[in-house]
Parts: sequence; structure tokens; C-alpha cells
Amino acid sequence: MRLLTFAVSTIVLLFAAPAWADKVAVLPFTAPKGMPKPELDQPRAWTRDAVRAMGHTLPSDAEMLSADRAVADGSPDTSSEYRAAGKAAGAEWTLTAQVERRDVPPAKAPDGSEETGYTLYRVELEACQVETGRVESLAREIDPDAATAEIGEMLALLLRPEGIANAPIPWRDAPRKHRPKPKEPPPPPPPPPPPEPAKPVIKHAYAEGHPAALGLSIGVSNALARPETARGPSWAMPIGVAFGYAIEQAPGLELRGIFTSQVVGPRAIEIGAGARYAIPVLPQHRVFIGPELLIGAHVALGADKTARFATHGAAFVSWGIGERLQLELAGDLATALGGSGTLVLGGGTARAMFRF
Repeated sequence: MRLLTFAVSTIVLLFAAPAWADKVAVLPFTAPKGMPKPELDQPRAWTRDAVRAMGHTLPSDAEMLSADRAVADGSPDTSSEYRAAGKAAGAEWTLTAQVERRDVPPAKAPDGSEETGYTLYRVELEACQVETGRVESLAREIDPDAATAEIGEMLALLLRPEGIANAPIPWRDAPRKHRPKPKEPPPPPPPPPPPEPAKPVIKHAYAEGHPAALGLSIGVSNALARPETARGPSWAMPIGVAFGYAIEQAPGLELRGIFTSQVVGPRAIEIGAGARYAIPVLPQHRVFIGPELLIGAHVALGADKTARFATHGAAFVSWGIGERLQLELAGDLATALGGSGTLVLGGGTARAMFRF
């Protein structure tokens, strides 16, 4: 209904506009009780819109700059200042206004409906006819939702050659209509579904569900120390098999046994048994590290056929691919005692184990 009223008022102003078209300079507005500049500039903008809607024209930006300079104190408020500003802008009329804000609290309308709070602006417009210096004013409360049309009704009386004269003021006796209760806003859209909870991280135990293991190994070793009578290369490549059995009652502890034969370098075999302890590093990916210690025998099969007591230490890392396949890398340090002298062997081993 308010939109229809606004449209009708605008159409009436357009068709009821005077036959002449004057240039109207809208000078700065003031606020006796103080008002932020952006808010004060809004009624001035409504007034310019109403001037254009009536078929009048506005000065250019350069002409308005000349009008501002024509006012000595920068605040036009007398007939002589209005005329000076108007002549500088080449305008037939000047307009200025005093603006006050009035906040209307919520209340009940006469029909019993609820009316929300809203804001009105009391605008007292002063129009000066530049040629004669005549100044007249009108005041009314302006509804921001119909500001252009309501200010246009004021200008229709002010911007006349004869001025207001004895013309009736149509809005003085017309009570302002209460604003109806605004329509309820549409319900907000339903919230998006909560994100799916993150899958819990499953941490696997070493040899989980499959304590026994059997696999193949290949390595490389170098004699860090050997008897002075030893001849031939110090490097060797042992290959062999490995056995394991994890103690379920002691997670991480596994009994180990190996049998290797050096296929490259000095011929020898090694038999050992012992244990390792697996420490979880990335249990969700079945990655473990830890120490390993074996004791057994190192038997040389070359010219010096000698069996020695051997200790075999290692630091290992294992990676379980699924539940059954386990890959291992180890750094080895073995000592073989006896015979014609002590052997100290260092190197590394790679293993592939199958658990069952």
C-alpha cells in the first residue's frame, strides 16, 4: 500500500509540475541538534531528487563550487547570502534546510495492530527567489520511505513565482498513517547437516593378530676388524631366512631366529636366536622401530674353517603392509669371538616377512 501511495504521489508531482523549468541550487543543510554528516546529507539528496522530479534542473558541480565560494562565512543563512550563492550558480532559486531527527518508539496503531519503531526527519525548507530576495519556509516531518514525494509537495508550494501566498498546506491537517506491522521474515534456511565425524585413528599393535612370521633376507656386511692372517675381500653379501614369534602377553616383544649364508665374499654361515622389541612410531600405519639382539655361531667355510661364538645386534624399522606382509630394514653390528682372531662385522639387512 505504501509503495502504491509513493508511486501515485510521484506521478502527481510529475504531471502537476509547473510549465516552467528553473535552475534550483540546493545549498548545504544544517542540523541544530547535531547529526552525522552522512545522515544529514541524505535529506539534501532527497531534495535534489524532488527538484529533478518536478522538471527543474540543478547547477553543475562547478557552479555549486562557485555558489559555496560566494558565501563569505561558508554557512548561508540570510537572504543576501542566498542571493549571492544563487547568482554565482546561475540559479533562479536556492534551497536550504534545518533538519532534526525524531525516533518513534514501537506502539499500537488505532486498529490494534502493532507498529514497530521508526525514524522521521523534521525538515524545515527555506526557498529564496534569487531575483527578488524573497525567502519563505515550510516544515514537515518526512518519512524516509516517501521522502522524495513528500519534499516534492513542499517544493510545489515554495518554488512558485507567487510563493506560498494563501495556498492551503495539504499535509498539516492530514494525520500521518501508522505503519503496519511488517511482515514476518521468512524462516531461515535449515542449518547444513553437521559434518561427518572424523574416522577414529586405529592404532595397530606389532604383529597384531598374527604372531608367527617367516621371511627372506638379503644384506651386506664389511669386516671392520679381522685376524691379521685373513686374506681376500672384507665385503660379503649374506642371504638367508628369518623366523619370528611375537609374545602376545608382552606387546612389542618378539622372539627371533636367523640363518644366513654369505654368497658373495668370504664364505660363511651364521645361525642366531634372540629377541627384539618393537616400539610404535606410527601405529596407525604399522610402523615400528626398536633394538634386536641375537646370539649364536658364525662358521667360516673357507680355508680357515672356524666356528666362532657370535653376538648380533641391530637397530631395525619395520613397516606392515596390511596385516600379513612386513618389510624391514636393519643396521647390523656383529661380533664373532674365537678361532684365530675376533671378527667385527658391520652392515645392513633388508627383509620381507609374512605373518600368520
